[in-house]
Amino acid sequence: MSAIAGGLAALMLAGCNGGTDGGSTQDVTKLEGTLASADPLTLTVHMHFWGTNVFDDTWPVYQEAAKRTNITLHGTASKTNTESDQVFNTMLTSEPLPDIIHGESKNLNKAGTDGALIPLQDLVDKYAPHIKAIFDEHPEYKKATLAADGNLYYIPCLRDDAGPAQGWFIRQDWLDKLGLPVPTTVDEYYNTLKAFRDQDPNGNGKKDEVPFFDRHNSVDKLVGLWNPGTGDVTTFGDYSIDKDGNVYCARTTEGYKTAMKELAKWYAEGLIDQEIFTRKNPREALFGDNTGGATNDWFSSTMSFNEKTKGKYPEFHLAVIPPVKNVEGEIKNQFARNATAGIGWGISKDNKHVPETMKYFDFWFTEEGSLLNAMGIEGTHYTVENGEQKYTDMVLGYEGGGAPNYMRTIGGQEIGYFAELGPEIAGMTGEAAEGFKEYADNKWTVKAFPSLSYTSEEERTIAAKGTALTTYMKESQQNWILGNKDVDASWDQYVSDLKSLGLDEVIAAYQAAYNRQK
Repeated sequence: MSAIAGGLAALMLAGCNGGTDGGSTQDVTKLEGTLASADPLTLTVHMHFWGTNVFDDTWPVYQEAAKRTNITLHGTASKTNTESDQVFNTMLTSEPLPDIIHGESKNLNKAGTDGALIPLQDLVDKYAPHIKAIFDEHPEYKKATLAADGNLYYIPCLRDDAGPAQGWFIRQDWLDKLGLPVPTTVDEYYNTLKAFRDQDPNGNGKKDEVPFFDRHNSVDKLVGLWNPGTGDVTTFGDYSIDKDGNVYCARTTEGYKTAMKELAKWYAEGLIDQEIFTRKNPREALFGDNTGGATNDWFSSTMSFNEKTKGKYPEFHLAVIPPVKNVEGEIKNQFARNATAGIGWGISKDNKHVPETMKYFDFWFTEEGSLLNAMGIEGTHYTVENGEQKYTDMVLGYEGGGAPNYMRTIGGQEIGYFAELGPEIAGMTGEAAEGFKEYADNKWTVKAFPSLSYTSEEERTIAAKGTALTTYMKESQQNWILGNKDVDASWDQYVSDLKSLGLDEVIAAYQAAYNRQK
């Protein structure tokens, strides 16, 4: 056998075995506590995601992790370029590659199948008992992370209980002033919005109230009232999965068609923000001038307006309410987070310290590592009172957006780790935390569309046709809501146009990926 053939055979065997130990001879399984290396070791890491999140060597979270693991990370990505995908692809051309590569699942799995990352499944079994325990308890987490070739190329960011992404909010002070109960049905919600429109709840003598608005410039938060789907399998979006496991386009159902007709009526009657598709920073604008009445949004940031408006409008009181029942009488919160965040980190083919790196990854899945990433350093970023961790005032009062955004400034990032709900709730105000827990405890939020891994062909199909489909769906929705087109008169042409743009091919790609994951 030639040297080249022998090398290729060894490489193929390493791939089948789920990764190799690189050049390391250290037996990290014998290290005590959280140590990942017997001697201090520096590893390079590429981290540049969502445009602005770039690894910083001075982050306190990672400096503390170095003390506990004996491994220091050195970032290689530049902050000057904000196009994360471009930075990722450029990094893949470098030699040698960084030891650790962080990114989104689509990029990591492609890098893995192309040979830039090594398979991790056997390494998890050998060096990462905490990660293995999570995968054993929740095999769906591992399934959602595997690449199309069946290999595990990255350790994902996981959420203990996906929980609600967003909830329903209403001006409790307006309800009280008008003597109205909390609306629970579609008809009650409609009548409440009409009262907000007509009865001057802000008391300024002007008809300037905006009954319902949306920060994301869409009416999708209301669509679920008429488009409940065929079972609580996925949230509302472009694509959903029915209870029989069939992928379908949620924007071509009869429920969606009904929603478009009803919401066009609501818009024409002034119950929906007349600038819903164009208004910038609507929460700041409409809560800031005491004209916004109801919305559906993230818990912590939305509830913060009670404090923000206190000086100017002492009576301002925003409240979390249960999801309004849909037309079938079901309580289904349609906007959820995925338990797998679709982001994480893997080990490059050029890493010479694979066991140490794997042991380091495992640290972040320990209770100690998870707490460090979520809440920082005890005494500085959080305290423990009666067995409960609480952020310090410095963290909670961060003007850049409270605890979640403060933690990003010190290194609390979406790495491969296990995120529990406790720290997230600890960063919320009392009412926001109560509302979040109520949604979580009652399991009102339906499941999100799963994170899937695609073959190159599936990915090309989705990339080539998916953007045009989404753009056309969005444009059609806006035309219907604004009254530019009649829903009934244009519906058949709308569905036909989607098929011409490749809807069936995109659904087939999602279906194949979903079937493979199952």
